[in-house]
Amino acid sequence: MANLYRRGGRGRWYDQYFDHTGRRKTISARTSERATAQRIADRLEAEAALRRERVIDPREEAIAAQLAKPISDHLFDYRAKMKTAGRGSQHVDETLTILQNLTIACEFARV
Repeated sequence: MANLYRRGGRGRWYDQYFDHTGRRKTISARTSERATAQRIADRLEAEAALRRERVIDPREEAIAAQLAKPISDHLFDYRAKMKTAGRGSQHVDETLTILQNLTIACEFARV
């Protein structure tokens, strides 16, 4: 059951629901119409129920999302991870140059 409310009693509707892991989620429906917000909330709860009952496998869904990303996005994420890990800027630049040249030479578009 959706828990719809407005913050301060005005403006956009918000929905509180439990996702497939049992965590409470709060999202903005981005609408000021209750009927539209209710439809959005019902859809979110139905999707969560499908994941909870394993009709939709959340892991496979996450893998599919990663496979859909272009390889350039993965390289961008890898650069950020290397910088966060404290790698030197020269090492990061050289590694990314090698990987970019490899993806161009092998004509990789996706992972």
